[in-house]
Amino acid sequence: MKPPDLPELELVLRLVLAALLGAVIGVEREWRDRTAGLRTHMLVCVGSAAFTIVSAYGFQDWYIQVPTGTRPAIVSDPTRIAAQIVTGIGFLGAGAIFRSDDGVRGLTTAASLWMMAAIGLSAGAGYYELAVATTVIMLLILVALRQVSGRIRSVNRGEHTPLEVIVSGPTSIGDVFDAVAKHSGTVSDFTASVVRGDKPTRKLAFDLCLPTDESLVDMVGRLAMLEGVDSVSARDMPAPGNDLS
Repeated sequence: MKPPDLPELELVLRLVLAALLGAVIGVEREWRDRTAGLRTHMLVCVGSAAFTIVSAYGFQDWYIQVPTGTRPAIVSDPTRIAAQIVTGIGFLGAGAIFRSDDGVRGLTTAASLWMMAAIGLSAGAGYYELAVATTVIMLLILVALRQVSGRIRSVNRGEHTPLEVIVSGPTSIGDVFDAVAKHSGTVSDFTASVVRGDKPTRKLAFDLCLPTDESLVDMVGRLAMLEGVDSVSARDMPAPGNDLS
């Protein structure tokens, strides 16, 4: 007993649907400026769909006809390729995860690539409703729940405060980060630029997040007292005694 032939129009439809669903999630990741963006998500989803189609319909000559009433013997198991997709996507996802000064980044992107493989498998197997529903749920998690996740994090860690620090010492950048880490603070969206002047100075711009029991005013004061730090400025910093972070 062989599987039915897949019409060319149906084959193209499955691949196009996988590409469109991958693009939906890829646009959101591209908008967030993540490591894996639009093209990566589309490639993963279309590739998973193509592998699924090949595994299900590409080895029909390997099916052996047996007497009626008995179970057909299959020389090649079409589910093996699908299983290898799930395993192989882990290597691609691992490449999107990296460690930086403010922690581990890329976990959500790696998870989205893993989900892209599932969506591609669904589209390639012809489960259109499953593929579309998974994409919608995934988009809600990435977009709608982002605000909820950020709110939970802000309640636990405090709000993010943009800081600008002007440093001139050779070790001042490391001293600034060490002072933040010493009081369980985190730094995100960090940029450094050279400031033209009589002496070589750099402007550090980053978002500072402190635990709720740490004072933002005190932290700014500690940074300003570091050797090699010329100035510290913060936007929307509460007045002394009214620090709610």
